[in-house]
Amino acid sequence: MENRIFKSILWLLLFMPFMVSAHTSITSSSYEGCMIPLPILAEEFCVSTNSPVQNFVLRHKQKAPDDNSDAIQYAHIVLSESGTLSSALGDRIFEIDSISVEGPMNEEDFNTLWDSSFNGSLKIINLENAAIENGKIPDYAFFHIDVQVDWDTWIITVTPLEKIILPDYITEIGKDAFGYAINLVEINFPSKLRYIGKSAFTDCISLKPEMLVFPEGLEKLDEQAFYQCRGLDGEIKLPSTLTWIDASVFYNCRIAEINIPDNLEYLGCFAFAGSRFKKAILPDDCYLCPHGCQFYNNWELTEAHLPENSLFVPPQVFDGCIKLTKANVPSQAIVIGEFAYNSTSLSAISFPPTLERIEQDAFQGCDGMESILLPASLTALGDRAFNCYGLKAVYCMAQTPPEFLASQGYESDRNPFAGVDTSIPVYIPVGTKERYLAAPGWDYFTNFIETDNFPSAGIENISPDVTPTSYKIYDLSGRQTEALVSGHIYIRNGKKFIHK
Repeated sequence: MENRIFKSILWLLLFMPFMVSAHTSITSSSYEGCMIPLPILAEEFCVSTNSPVQNFVLRHKQKAPDDNSDAIQYAHIVLSESGTLSSALGDRIFEIDSISVEGPMNEEDFNTLWDSSFNGSLKIINLENAAIENGKIPDYAFFHIDVQVDWDTWIITVTPLEKIILPDYITEIGKDAFGYAINLVEINFPSKLRYIGKSAFTDCISLKPEMLVFPEGLEKLDEQAFYQCRGLDGEIKLPSTLTWIDASVFYNCRIAEINIPDNLEYLGCFAFAGSRFKKAILPDDCYLCPHGCQFYNNWELTEAHLPENSLFVPPQVFDGCIKLTKANVPSQAIVIGEFAYNSTSLSAISFPPTLERIEQDAFQGCDGMESILLPASLTALGDRAFNCYGLKAVYCMAQTPPEFLASQGYESDRNPFAGVDTSIPVYIPVGTKERYLAAPGWDYFTNFIETDNFPSAGIENISPDVTPTSYKIYDLSGRQTEALVSGHIYIRNGKKFIHK
């Protein structure tokens, strides 16, 4: 836990002034207001050549018609020495559609398999009895960038590979090993597997959830491992040994149900963006990538829990999660990032006494919120942070009005509460009214009420609506009252409630 907190503090020192900056691998898509992570392939090319980003087009290679195309062309090869598969196949290399290989294999042999598939007809590969060098499926085993990618047109020509059986002792699947294998429908994940590399299965759109049977012992899914595998639209079961899910691993996969391992130590940006599962409970010691967007645009997410030991809420972590009704701010959080809870269905949330800064648009569009209690520790509040039309009361315990932060990269609305009724009651500490009236952003309001009796535990512990009965009713200053004002907190029979 101490290591997690140290990382959070380091991030706050280095990155907090730059929270509005986009991650280097993120770009705007063609439609307004949506962010997408670039494929690693495109990012690396554009950075090295200073070229503009385009969308890839995937296509099959045009091949001459074959009169015997329906006939099964199978080869069984037994190698005595690695690097000899090409000579063993000879003229059959472009004729076979299925193969079984036994004996030692190295990267050169995988190049032969790729050649047989890309330039021939190879679709089915059985390697269960092969002795693969170093127990690793090589980087780019079935995706050769120099041949398959046309950077002038941004067209990727794909292989016809449909099925592969891997030996059980494989511990690592390398970078882009099966990248853009859009016809791949069947693969096994070996029992000794520990690591799946960057973009290993990116855009393998034909893979189904039942194929992702991960072994206990798997430790890391690297960046974009299953990026845009849109066929993964069911339940995914992750092993308890998994500690690392990197950036965009399951981006745009439409996963309907998934478990978050208790031992998870790191969750990258965009890791589950575009998913469709309903619940996400993260372990308290999990470190979140500060670039955020972990659950971006998960339209079905209803309940989520961020790590309690995190010192920040990442930007856009729940942005666009329109059905989210239950979520937390970590109990040690210092910063809430921009758009963190944007357009969710939250009606209440508690802020910890450590919170210092709420970035722009953090709770924009959370129109179900009727009251908020801001802690005394708060020093800064971003543009449109609480652009919540349903807001009926604000409670701010800060002696000094939190500084208004104008938006970066967007036109400023000049206050944190744009769209909120200016006449709602704003409860502030006794003796601070003049400061709030003169403070930029806060001068938007007209109805400041000084009090020294704030709710003690967030609005979740206050009844949302009570109809007065024969019990006497008091305001927060202890004065008996009968004229109740909508949105104000009162005390009846020793309990606080909000009058609607």
